[in-house]
Amino acid sequence: MGHPSKFSTMKCFLNFITLLAVILVSQQTYAQDSELGLFGKKWTLTEMEGRKFNADKPNIEFDRDQKRVSGSGGCNRFSGAFEIDGAMIKFSRIASTKMACLDAEVQRIETKFLELLETTTRFEIEENTLRLYANDVSVLVLVDRAANSQSIAPSGAADLKGTSWQLVKFQGGDDKAIKPDDGSKYTITFGNDGRVSARIDCNRGSGTWKSSGPNQLQFGPMGLTRAMCPPGSLHDRIARDWSAVRSYVIRDGHLFLSLMADGGIYEFEPIGGSQPENSEARVTGC
Repeated sequence: MGHPSKFSTMKCFLNFITLLAVILVSQQTYAQDSELGLFGKKWTLTEMEGRKFNADKPNIEFDRDQKRVSGSGGCNRFSGAFEIDGAMIKFSRIASTKMACLDAEVQRIETKFLELLETTTRFEIEENTLRLYANDVSVLVLVDRAANSQSIAPSGAADLKGTSWQLVKFQGGDDKAIKPDDGSKYTITFGNDGRVSARIDCNRGSGTWKSSGPNQLQFGPMGLTRAMCPPGSLHDRIARDWSAVRSYVIRDGHLFLSLMADGGIYEFEPIGGSQPENSEARVTGC
């Protein structure tokens, strides 16, 4: 009389073991898929402690073979190590360069981003979104913008890509002209990927640029070295005006950058044959 009951109990037990095995295998497969989804992508910050972001930095990339991470916090490059165990992740030995940010808010964002990386304990990947958690609290949300077709490369400014310029003069809003003692100490190089590098007298820096329409130009925050330039340098003026550039025009082979609110115009000449094509046919009015 008791055999059917024992058989039923055994069957239920075996079904439970089978279900548990399926769950464990599914969790392991999900963790492996998520781990693989980390690599070969540039993850860009879109949310930090509930605050939304829409810039190209901070960002982070994972090197599967070296078990290393690298990226940009906004002004400075950083790198470090990481360890993964299933959905658990730990960052360690995060170190960054020490360039000064011209924008204090960008510096605060960079500092907080790196701090939160080191508190991260768990990650989740859903489609093109990476979420990093400190225990059960979501602290950082990043996206793979390449997969989302959200290019940060500048548009409408093909004439600037790949060009390099050196300063001729600054024409203030009061029509007073200021010329550098040596224009080659003040240079700008526009990359093809939305990056820009600059020399500002005794310091060098890099950042981003974008053009949202014809003759429109805006620079992102620039990381800059911290050398003390000699008296008479235009360093402080240019560093201050960097974020105020709003438009440009190329006329007679020269590049003119105009500041917001009629703040003045910087005139540059091409370096070493970098003059863009069709430079004679640009619209004036910067």
